[in-house]
Amino acid sequence: MTRQSGSGPLDPNTRTRGLVAASVVCLLALAAAPPAHAQVSAKVLGGVTRAAGSEPFIAGSLGVRAGFIEVEGEVGRMFDILPSGLLDRLNELQREKGLPVQAIAKMPATYAMGSLRIISPTGPVRPFGTVGAGIARVEPKFDVVVAGISLGDVFGLTSVEARTETMLMAGVGVRIDVGRSGLLEAGYRYLLLFTDFGLESGLTIGRPDVNVVYGALGFRF
Repeated sequence: MTRQSGSGPLDPNTRTRGLVAASVVCLLALAAAPPAHAQVSAKVLGGVTRAAGSEPFIAGSLGVRAGFIEVEGEVGRMFDILPSGLLDRLNELQREKGLPVQAIAKMPATYAMGSLRIISPTGPVRPFGTVGAGIARVEPKFDVVVAGISLGDVFGLTSVEARTETMLMAGVGVRIDVGRSGLLEAGYRYLLLFTDFGLESGLTIGRPDVNVVYGALGFRF
């Protein structure tokens, strides 16, 4: 009788999240141990996310630039990235049930992300393009709770506890050097979170795709 050893193949979502987590760790390690002649920068970011509605976000980051390559680690908080499809589903349910009080669904998220940036190496004004990956802890909730409707009805899940999801990012922007050590930055990002919220007829209506406009203030070391 032959005994098989080892475990079966990993779930694709598990493999994806493991790869993203490893990528983030590598990027943060590079930021923590910059190569010779590299420039380190720290920033505070703030702006607006646009999904079903517009809400603020805040973040902090640490980056290391060598020539035209920059790696960056970032952590932040988005106050609502509820997808438009889920908002439409909530409104539909409330109309069907004739609820006198309107429930308000939100989906804030706390995230950690690593990114790779191609940035102009010279001049006081530096355009850039960036891509990144990370993880986000999303927290589905109602701000107003009413009888006759549940989070499960809206999000299409039996469990709607906070969950950790994979996140990808792409963006463009411009950085402006101010004085000897200051910097200003403005940019646009597109974020995609890989969730299984709101599965309907095989199509994911609940996957958050988020447009972000932001500004940042920082210092170079």
